[in-house]
Amino acid sequence: MSPESLPREALIAALTDAIWAQRAAYARMRETLVVQTELADESM
Repeated sequence: MSPESLPREALIAALTDAIWAQRAAYARMRETLVVQTELADESM
């Protein structure tokens, strides 16, 4: 599916969804890393 076949609004909506999904995944990853470092600190 080529970008030319998508209306501008659909393209913007798809990009926005992708950006928010990426931000959410990054936030989850950061939370996981913080929890892991806290657990490591407690075990020392």
